[in-house]
Amino acid sequence: MSKFKSIFLILTLFLFAATSLCLADSIPWDAIDQGGGIRNPDGYQLLDASGQGAIGKISIPDHYTLYAGYILPISRADTIPAAPTNLIATAISSSQINLTWQDKSNNEDSFKIERKVEGETYSEIATVSANTTTYLDPGLSQGTTYCYRVKAYNSAGDSGYSNEACTETFTASLVYLTIDDAKGAPEETDVPVVISLDNLTDNNTPVASMQFRIKYDPSIGIHANGNYNLTSRTQGFNTTVTVNENGPNSEVLVLLFNTSGKTISPGTGSIFELLFNIDPDANEDDTSILEFTECLVSDVSANPIPSDSADKAIFTIESPCALGDINCDGAVNIFDVQILINVITGSETDSDRIALSDLNDDGVVNIFDLQLLINIIISGGNGAPPNSTSTIHKTPSMGSSPSITLSAQMSNGSNTLILPDIQLQQNEENTFGLGLSNVDVVASGQIRFTYNSTIGFEITGAGLTSRTSGYADPVFQVDDSDPANVEVLVLFYTFGSQISSGTGDILEFDYETTTDGQGTTALTFIESLLSDQSAGSLPVTSQDGNASFEIAASTLGGIRIYPNPFKSNDKVPETGDSRGIIFDRLTENATIKIFNLAGELVNELSGTDRIGWDAKNKEGKEVASGVYIYLVTDKDGQKTTGKLTIIR
Repeated sequence: MSKFKSIFLILTLFLFAATSLCLADSIPWDAIDQGGGIRNPDGYQLLDASGQGAIGKISIPDHYTLYAGYILPISRADTIPAAPTNLIATAISSSQINLTWQDKSNNEDSFKIERKVEGETYSEIATVSANTTTYLDPGLSQGTTYCYRVKAYNSAGDSGYSNEACTETFTASLVYLTIDDAKGAPEETDVPVVISLDNLTDNNTPVASMQFRIKYDPSIGIHANGNYNLTSRTQGFNTTVTVNENGPNSEVLVLLFNTSGKTISPGTGSIFELLFNIDPDANEDDTSILEFTECLVSDVSANPIPSDSADKAIFTIESPCALGDINCDGAVNIFDVQILINVITGSETDSDRIALSDLNDDGVVNIFDLQLLINIIISGGNGAPPNSTSTIHKTPSMGSSPSITLSAQMSNGSNTLILPDIQLQQNEENTFGLGLSNVDVVASGQIRFTYNSTIGFEITGAGLTSRTSGYADPVFQVDDSDPANVEVLVLFYTFGSQISSGTGDILEFDYETTTDGQGTTALTFIESLLSDQSAGSLPVTSQDGNASFEIAASTLGGIRIYPNPFKSNDKVPETGDSRGIIFDRLTENATIKIFNLAGELVNELSGTDRIGWDAKNKEGKEVASGVYIYLVTDKDGQKTTGKLTIIR
């Protein structure tokens, strides 16, 4: 070997050894094989200068290099990371922008984020750790365009920049805080002053916290008592209320916030009720201005939200309305009756009128309040029914309506409301009755029941019967928002009449059917209230009914049985010449058997087309009130069955 070649080999080996010593991931010298390879699982080989080895030419993998004919791993820190890509800037509020990008390297130590206002120069605003691909930039100015770029970094240096991404923060719209007028009577407590928030802005601004002060004048006899109510928009919020009474400059400080990240969603409506007490000697018609002296509104990042709180309200001392004077016009009359009916049927929305309609102060507005109101009108103000020893005991109340205790008449027994079983015919208009079997004398009632109108059956109205002669026309309301579960509400009431004890229909319902009606629907009570003349609740049970289109067997035809239920004073329909139940549209030589619920045969009839039954048994005696089963058999042995109701 020439001297020159020896020197070159020594230098080459020295460089290789030195490189191996300084590279932590390099192949150790003692792993070198004299056969031109290395003894390790990776199988890297000794190469010649062209990269040719014992098994052919070998490509140099990523993160490796060729030193003196060997492939050696290169330390990750010795390469500059690849630049991130697909940088996107998205404004999410008037003060925040969200950044996202793609990480294209696997050897970065961090990412550097730079920002500039459009038209200015970039400066670094943040550094985030390796493998991070998002950043939220808070505290920005509204309506301003910001541009961003990102680069990766490690000890070898910075990568190139990502693409530039620019976006404009929202222009913050004002949110509006308003205060409602309030009124209350002397001695009233917890009178609400309602605070509302309109944050349904162009940018739909959620509100995380608020601080506001309300100024008022306690000299008129009003005092913030430190209590409050949250609303559905602020349920779950933390609240602090501090009252500082200082003459005409008295203030209430309210802090409203949430520690779990909840916000007041964009929308309109009340968020808070501040409660006041009124002195017993407060003077009617005295007023105090209610106004905001401070209003601070914040988002979830503690950024201020511009707000308008210039609204003012008036707190007025008013005289208490008399019991039953629901519209507070100084008189109790039919106008108050109509308002109370509107409250029961759900068409009245004024909160004061709804509260004043609860005359018996039981938390519910229903027929008992209506009966009490009627008694007030008839009696001239004391609320007791005419010619009655019942009394109304008024007790002091802090509300605008006095609470009362009503001494009702003693019930004499049970009372039952009955919906019948109706056999329907296609394309007909007809009626059915609401029966009442009552021991007690009844003054008024409130009935709700449901049915399925999709079978082709519709109840269209309600009227009075001989038992309710002299009553006001019944209130009839239908909620058919769900055709499969139509709800019927009926109120019946009177200004002095009553339903004596007995049995029979008290209301008559009109109905009609379609030409293709078929099937059966239950008539199901969901509410049954009966009131006596003292507006006291009477015990009541209810018996559901049904309405069905009879699909008869081919040899039986469409049998029709009426009246059902049968009352003792009913005449034969159409002829009116005698009492009885008609089995109509029978086939030739049909046989009818009547059974009681014990399965005992009560009577047996036969005939063709039409048969009348006088509601008597085989011995000729009138059958008792109750439910009976009929069985109709034709000459070929085919049968149909159903129920009858007898009311004596």
